[in-house]
Amino acid sequence: GLIVNTVENGTLTVESVTFPNDLASDGTVETSSGNAGLLVGEVKDGATLSIGTLTNVPTATVQSTNGSAGGVVGLVGSSTGAMVDVTEALDLHALTVKGTTASGGFIGKATNLTLTIADGVAIKPARSVGDENSACSGGVIGDVSFAQGFTVTPDIFGLGGLVTLGASQRAGALFGMADISNGDIVVQGGTYKSKLASGKDGVVSGSYGGLVGKVFAMAKGDNDALRAFVVQKDADNKKTCSIEFDLASGLSDAGGVV
Repeated sequence: GLIVNTVENGTLTVESVTFPNDLASDGTVETSSGNAGLLVGEVKDGATLSIGTLTNVPTATVQSTNGSAGGVVGLVGSSTGAMVDVTEALDLHALTVKGTTASGGFIGKATNLTLTIADGVAIKPARSVGDENSACSGGVIGDVSFAQGFTVTPDIFGLGGLVTLGASQRAGALFGMADISNGDIVVQGGTYKSKLASGKDGVVSGSYGGLVGKVFAMAKGDNDALRAFVVQKDADNKKTCSIEFDLASGLSDAGGVV
């Protein structure tokens, strides 16, 4: 990442960054031996990344040829989990993101993620995510499990038109793959438009969904509650969920939602 490669522990607070004009045209943040993000490569278990204002975000490519890549951070947690806190609106639309393990317009891959977004704040992820070498690609996060249930309200992820995806296994406008073992994911309204433009040799041997490529959960005990991926109107019961998807590359399974 341009700020730091790895947040080992504690909290890294990025209050404000203005990117220089000479970085704003076709630059590359790239690694061949880890994870890549515009700001940070990896946030380790137990650590926190707090993100404030990003100005003049470049028309650049964030890429890992041997790991995960995300618009802001490539990898968040690997076991017990880590936190990402967003305090100001983010516009990452200009970025192109490519990672081999996972690609996400905001975060590449996250395990037991705690994601907090300040009231009234919207994240606009990258609009070009993944390619034929990316295992999982999501408009927001490529591969995710949350520390507990998570609700996607209509305005927190401003996909803002079409997100173009590429993947060899899983792809979706929100998440390429979502593990809901720790709690339900609820999508309350919003507009999601995506296009699967490339797969491995023109054929994705996996799944592409209008919201998520694959949803699964692991049983934790005989008395553990069933988990669900829920799509519904917003909290005011006014805004429905609008999903458009365009299958421009072959794959084995496709669904309007999952």
